[in-house]
Amino acid sequence: GTAGLVGSVAVLWLWWTLALTLTTWVLLRVGVDIVDALDAVLGGRGKRKRKRNDVRVWSNPVAWREARPAAWGANGGALLATWLLGLLGMFQTGWWILPGGSLVMGVANTLAAFALTVWLAARSVEEERRNLSLEVLLTTTLASPRILLGKALGVMAPTVPLLGLSLPFLALGYPHLHVWDLDQDGIGAFGWFVRGLLAWCWACSLYGVLLSGSLLIGLRVKRRRSGFAVAVGGFLAVVGVPAGPSRV
Repeated sequence: GTAGLVGSVAVLWLWWTLALTLTTWVLLRVGVDIVDALDAVLGGRGKRKRKRNDVRVWSNPVAWREARPAAWGANGGALLATWLLGLLGMFQTGWWILPGGSLVMGVANTLAAFALTVWLAARSVEEERRNLSLEVLLTTTLASPRILLGKALGVMAPTVPLLGLSLPFLALGYPHLHVWDLDQDGIGAFGWFVRGLLAWCWACSLYGVLLSGSLLIGLRVKRRRSGFAVAVGGFLAVVGVPAGPSRV
């Protein structure tokens, strides 16, 4: 009757108010953490004094220039710090406690590592073109594979740790997702754990394809944004489209 309808509306209103309150708290909490951390990381740069010391260049000059923290930190450091703080915010909200929450965090972290890999690879080649140094590198005594290896190491420095962070999320996320039906298919917790490890190994192999393919696409496409768009669109078409029907 009317009383039941009013009661249902009241309960729905209370749940909706609770959800909005929780969402507001999460956004404020994560936002404050991100702002404080970025201020600590990026603030006060003008007051730092650099000391000139003897510099030892590695056997691969491109790797020395690209893979040092001082080199990739200016490009990917802020993005990496922001994403890690976002993961910390997810931990603070307790998302990982829900069945499947850890797996979602692992998948999101893996996708973030993939996106950062493609962006850094496209940006690395575009900077060489903008500084007119790509032709100079090709005319040196360095072989082309060594040049690409140096650039690949520069991209791997900030992204491999991020991909390694996905290992516990994926390995433990699968048995956590099926915590209520572990023995339904006769697989058990260990079987789902092995599936999580295999999923991470597949992600590592896909990471290698993304890294090498993005560098090659960046060499063919002159504009950075175009290279990033072509790389993302191409890999989604080659990998993403077949993966959907195969999963179904």
